[in-house]
Amino acid sequence: MTKPELDEQEWEIISRAIGESMSQGIEITLQLFDPFDDVEVRGVVTKIDQQLKRIKLEYDGDYDWFKLEDILSVK
Repeated sequence: MTKPELDEQEWEIISRAIGESMSQGIEITLQLFDPFDDVEVRGVVTKIDQQLKRIKLEYDGDYDWFKLEDILSVK
């Protein structure tokens, strides 16, 4: 499976949701690209690393970093 290309409008929706999650502590669900499986993660964005183009998502007392390029959609 190849990663679908997102258009400018989809990136705008994703960017807005990430920003709101970080500034307001709102929990979001991200659908991430994986060539073998559908991956969804849910949590609150606590940091945006512009240099490495990734976000820190905290959930259940833990966290992970996710590359912006791997995000397909947000809920």
